[in-house]
Amino acid sequence: SLGCFYFILKIVQKAKPRDYVAAGITLGLGIGAKFESLLMLPIFLLGHLLANRRIALKKLAYFFIGNIPFILLNFPMLFIDLNAYLALFQHEFSLTTTNYPLHLLGRPIWWWFLNVHLPQGLGIPLFVASILGFIISFIMTKQNKNYLFIPLLPIVFLVTIDFWQQFHFARYALLTLPFYMLGAAVCIDWMTSYIKNKQQQHLFVCMALFALSWVSLIRVVKFNTLILQPDTRHSSKEWIEENIPSGSTVLVETALKPEYQANLNTPLTLDKKSIIERIQTAYAYGYPATYLKALLKVNKNTIGYKIIPTQRVNLVRDLVSDISTPVNDASYWADKKVEYLVLSSWTSLPDVNAEFKKSILEYYDLIKEFTPHPEFSEDPHFVQMDYQVLDSVDIFSKRQIFGPKILIHKLKKDLHEKTKQSIDIPSSTIFYMI
Repeated sequence: SLGCFYFILKIVQKAKPRDYVAAGITLGLGIGAKFESLLMLPIFLLGHLLANRRIALKKLAYFFIGNIPFILLNFPMLFIDLNAYLALFQHEFSLTTTNYPLHLLGRPIWWWFLNVHLPQGLGIPLFVASILGFIISFIMTKQNKNYLFIPLLPIVFLVTIDFWQQFHFARYALLTLPFYMLGAAVCIDWMTSYIKNKQQQHLFVCMALFALSWVSLIRVVKFNTLILQPDTRHSSKEWIEENIPSGSTVLVETALKPEYQANLNTPLTLDKKSIIERIQTAYAYGYPATYLKALLKVNKNTIGYKIIPTQRVNLVRDLVSDISTPVNDASYWADKKVEYLVLSSWTSLPDVNAEFKKSILEYYDLIKEFTPHPEFSEDPHFVQMDYQVLDSVDIFSKRQIFGPKILIHKLKKDLHEKTKQSIDIPSSTIFYMI
């Protein structure tokens, strides 16, 4: 996106065909990396209109000559099956625009980014300097049109996000961060212009850069230090493979499908027998099972388990419809002969209610617990960073352990013996393959 921005500025200055082609190529690459790069398109169109004072279709054609081939290279499915890809895109888009997360309390997504995430992520001093820089940029537009484009992407992002996204995932703002930095640079440059002495100017710039970046710099150092420490997910995987027999039936909370290792929980591997069952089910639904057949070769000599995937322990997931339905208590999993429950504190939905947690202890024994230090309430990579917890990190302490809190429960012995005598139900009748 920054590459596209650079060529937009060159287009505003001279509107050369090669800059149009370069803007198209860089935007195509940006879209391939992240769909949000599409937000640069209206900014490009504004630059084009300012440069030409008319539609100028011939010059627009140069842009698409560079843009379209690189989009197609990034998305070969557009060649293979356009309708299937568009249907998948529409399905994914509908999932992200259904309802607001409960903890936004009805506030729009842009409000959270502008009032919570960006000030916390950048640090208050840097955020304030950025906003002042945006205001100065609008004022400076009379002297130089290029200043107009510095605040545009953050504005387009905040104005449009409520239409294309209903989740406050912190990573979505990553695209806009360089422009906040440019805004802060404009602010510093404007303040420096009032200092006549060159040496004093250099000293002021150094002091301003240090003061504005100090908060975010310290947080970056703390977080990087933390993620280099042992991770509860890795530790729990090692413990399970050493202590739980291969082939056991294990529910893994936050796993999307049994063949996909959980990101927010212990990344267990599917066993050979289960993969074969999944391949057969895929064939029954008319799918070639290409991924599963490759997985069978990769997992040939590894420790694997019969994995039951679910978003959280009080939901049962239908793998055909992707719909999860609630279950009353943990007896559901005991009746299905699920021997182990691997639970993660980094679930994407609100916590399981107290009654369900109580029922878990009625049917299962807690046999192992992996506790991080400090403990984040949710995945800081995925949803949002808890800066209060991050600020508590001591980079010199040896106690840090990253990851979610992971609890491993085992079906009570008397229930386990009882279920051994019951009729086994094939997994393919319970969990289906898309």
